[in-house]
Amino acid sequence: MTFGKIERFLTKRIIIIYLVLVLPGVIFFDKRWLILAGLTLGSALGIIRLGVASSMLNRLLRPDKNAAAMTIGPISSAAAATTDGAITAGVFTSAEIYDSRSSITPAKSSWYVVKQVLGLLTVLALLAFTAYCDQWLFIGMAAGILILPIIITVNGITEGLGITKNGFGM
Repeated sequence: MTFGKIERFLTKRIIIIYLVLVLPGVIFFDKRWLILAGLTLGSALGIIRLGVASSMLNRLLRPDKNAAAMTIGPISSAAAATTDGAITAGVFTSAEIYDSRSSITPAKSSWYVVKQVLGLLTVLALLAFTAYCDQWLFIGMAAGILILPIIITVNGITEGLGITKNGFGM
């Protein structure tokens, strides 16, 4: 599997933030192994959740792999090629995604939504379980889950303000 520019960017940032959070936890706290376990499990869970959400959105919004290139700017992921070859952009409801070429049916899109909700409920149950077991395990798990959204948010803000120019905001 080859990584693109965005995957390398996220991988580097995840490793850096993970180490920044692990080192003080291991050095300064008594329950270092619980913090380390929570951060590791939370980070893995966050990465898995991103992969599942990315796959789901890719299947819903780009059902035809041979569709025209969709480079409309910040809403490129919400673009779809129409049957006459023109590109239409916008936010689609589940009924508007389907055309004659699409293999995505309303039942499949509903299943994707159910899977996403079940994933969120699983995360909530794991967080509740870790909070029940130990405070430090919960803190580590919550921090690990939030690593990826924080990286993406900070990158979006710095791109929007023009501080960085790595091109992921396009």
